[in-house]
Amino acid sequence: MFKKLITTTAEDYREIVYFTNFRRKKHTIPVMIISGAVGVILLLLGIIGIIPIFVGIPAFVICLGVTLFFPISTAVTVKNGIRRGKVLINAKRTVEYDTMNLKIYGGRTDTDINALWHTIFAVYETQRSFLIYVTYEKAFCLCKSQLTADEVLKVRQYFVKKLGERYFGINAKL
Repeated sequence: MFKKLITTTAEDYREIVYFTNFRRKKHTIPVMIISGAVGVILLLLGIIGIIPIFVGIPAFVICLGVTLFFPISTAVTVKNGIRRGKVLINAKRTVEYDTMNLKIYGGRTDTDINALWHTIFAVYETQRSFLIYVTYEKAFCLCKSQLTADEVLKVRQYFVKKLGERYFGINAKL
């Protein structure tokens, strides 16, 4: 049995949103790269006269918009989530687990979790945290800085034991 009182910070929420949008959703970065490259190619084709410039410039602007959409929308999501109270900043929450389930409670009762181990979607370990995905989109952050070195090791070992292939360590390829 493990039980730990943690404090949810704005940085925890930011890490979850950025990790979800740029690491778990594998298509984001390739779409950004391809869109940017297509935009530059179309602009160059317009400049050298292969396609009309009035087609090349708008196409470049559209591709640039697609490229910038992901980082801008992610930053806005974080800002609005914090401002509108989607995450309760500096809330005290208890993370507790035993052989049957994982519980995360405190802060706001509408965000409490009591999940059996087989229903947890995945746990991703980053350099900074354990990101516990209860569903594909809903996650909680267990920041390592709030744990002792021994607790980090015990939590990691237990997650590996209980989740198997649904646990992704620091060096795991996503």
